[in-house]
Amino acid sequence: MKTALVYHEFQIMFRSKKNFLFLIFLLVMLYSYCLVILPNRETADSFDAVKMKQELGELYIIQRDWEKRGATGFVYMAQSPVYAEREYYYKIHNKMLTAYKEDNFERFLHLRLHYIAKGMGNYTGEPGQYQQSPFPGKDRMHDYYQTLLQYQGYLDEGLPITYELIEQKYIIYSL
Repeated sequence: MKTALVYHEFQIMFRSKKNFLFLIFLLVMLYSYCLVILPNRETADSFDAVKMKQELGELYIIQRDWEKRGATGFVYMAQSPVYAEREYYYKIHNKMLTAYKEDNFERFLHLRLHYIAKGMGNYTGEPGQYQQSPFPGKDRMHDYYQTLLQYQGYLDEGLPITYELIEQKYIIYSL
């Protein structure tokens, strides 16, 4: 019933010459959004190479300072091996940065999937996505598992992997 009503309304709009300009304007705005605004938008899957290089440079200095002091063991206050976790973060993100610079996005996706699969804390998602949710933890967990399945699906399909595919900025997805 609802689809028939929408179809009927579009038929009436197409017949009226006054509304034809409105429909053309609507289509132009839709395509301009897909071709102009959408490619410049930052998503949760975006990778900022300049910011990551700066962060890795700072982390490298901190890690080498910890090595000089001999503070590479287990931290009892944090109940975790902080040095080892940061070293893992440094190494995998350094490899991701190298793959990004070489445009080897299949390797980049493998590394990103490996890093995210280590734990849900490594997945950030959209910053304000879960604020209005009645169950933010459950929604974040669902988004995390959907992202894992999506990345694994890209790798299993054997498709040519591009940065736009990883970032989810392809036009059909946006429409």
